[in-house]
Amino acid sequence: MKDSKDSSGLSLLDYPRPSVAVDAAVLTVANGSVCVLLVRREHGDRAGEWALPGTFLRERERLSDAVLRCLREKAGISGRVPQQLHVFDDPGRDDRGWVLSVAHVDVVPSAALGEALASDGVRLVSVTGETWRRGRLAVRSR
Repeated sequence: MKDSKDSSGLSLLDYPRPSVAVDAAVLTVANGSVCVLLVRREHGDRAGEWALPGTFLRERERLSDAVLRCLREKAGISGRVPQQLHVFDDPGRDDRGWVLSVAHVDVVPSAALGEALASDGVRLVSVTGETWRRGRLAVRSR
């Protein structure tokens, strides 16, 4: 890597680097309601909680590849093309440190989720019902 300096005399290595994560909101319609797909966390201090599928970006990995990897490994979903939705950049959003999360969204026919939903670690939750408003969704990536 070239060690060039910017107008302040600093190189790229002089700036702090956040971790980068991707999260995916997989939306569908089931039983007449708009639903989002959640996965049960398997590791860490939030094991057992339900969250959007997400993962950290690996070195030299593209965001699009990371989101496809997390959907495949955590939800059993492949063959999709999620679109970038928003970057969440609040420095305090993750209590483990500074994490930028690039949110993605995909709208999937419910019939295409049959195999994924066969797992005990994957479920659909209505985003329009009272349960969604009362529930607490894990907000940090793993």
